[in-house]
Amino acid sequence: MTLAAPSIAADGPTRPAEGAKRPHQHPRWTIPRRADDPARPAGPWADGSAQRTLWGMAAPPSPAHRAFETAYADGGVPTWEIGRSQPAVLRLVEAGAFGPPGTAVLDAGCGTGEHALLLAGLGHRVVGVDVAAEAIRRARAAAAERGLVATFLIHDALDLGAVAGSGSFDVALDVGLFHVLSDEDRRRYAASLAAAVRPGGHAFILCWSDRNPFGYGPRRVSRREIRSTFRASAGWRVDAIEAAELASRLPVGSVAAWLARLSRRDGTADPARR
Repeated sequence: MTLAAPSIAADGPTRPAEGAKRPHQHPRWTIPRRADDPARPAGPWADGSAQRTLWGMAAPPSPAHRAFETAYADGGVPTWEIGRSQPAVLRLVEAGAFGPPGTAVLDAGCGTGEHALLLAGLGHRVVGVDVAAEAIRRARAAAAERGLVATFLIHDALDLGAVAGSGSFDVALDVGLFHVLSDEDRRRYAASLAAAVRPGGHAFILCWSDRNPFGYGPRRVSRREIRSTFRASAGWRVDAIEAAELASRLPVGSVAAWLARLSRRDGTADPARR
């Protein structure tokens, strides 16, 4: 596998606490630091005060963004934050799906960073993004507490190509993001993900399944919808869609899910699908 080398200017790896073990460090990113506090990154994502669009302008939060912020407000723990890695992701790790140590991995919709930190602990070069500033704050705190190096950014998943430059990542992971998107945002997301992952790279998407009964949770997703979204014109090939489970803090516990395995096609995504 040819490994990409992301270049991130807006933020940087979370720094471990003083004296903490630093098991995996990679001389990969040049990170601007605040002059008054070198331990903190500079840039528009550093304090959660700005969200970046394709044009680099600050944008007001959307209703969906505000909903995610509310879910984490006042110490809240959303139902999708289970405090451990999803079993389906652990199986991917055991199968070597994320490649050898040093692989550049993007965790889209990372929440408090459990999967990003799992992969960072295995020596991968990980960037986690989420629109919820409080979730990112907790992810950075967890990284420092565990002595792990990872990068966490407040960023819109519909603009992933701006995170570290086009084609910067070998693998992308999405646990619980795709199923909250509207039909239009699904199309934009497929193109956004294609902009972030190099040709020949891979993506894994774990989402709610249409096998779940209605009455609770996000919208259901069918295999057909996954294939329709991640089609060739969007820059993707769907290699497999497997029945899986998503563990949750809902009263029902685990729910039915799909695990989609995608490969990034050579060439660029159709701009009309953005």
